[in-house]
Amino acid sequence: MEVIQLEMYNQHKVELQRFERACEQIVQLNGKLDELSRRYKNAIDNNNKIFRYSLRSRMLVVEGMLTTYCNYANVKKQQLMSIRHALCGRSSDEMDMSEDSQDSDEE
Repeated sequence: MEVIQLEMYNQHKVELQRFERACEQIVQLNGKLDELSRRYKNAIDNNNKIFRYSLRSRMLVVEGMLTTYCNYANVKKQQLMSIRHALCGRSSDEMDMSEDSQDSDEE
């Protein structure tokens, strides 16, 4: 039984690292999208059609990557929640609620 729990802890660690890396990528992509949006707005203001086209294409690619990473992070979050549920025997939402009730009891 302990071997199974150890494997689950290791799996949890791996999935947590993947989730955190996906979140870091989402932050990076949001920054890139903001930068491209500013450059695109400047191209519109300067009536520069060639740069507008290339910047809009880049924005579409970054938006697609951002959507993919968000979906991936959501899948990893669900996997983490199911592993935690299997390890602790209850969901992380229930754990948060029990921690809140313990905090209010201490007051």
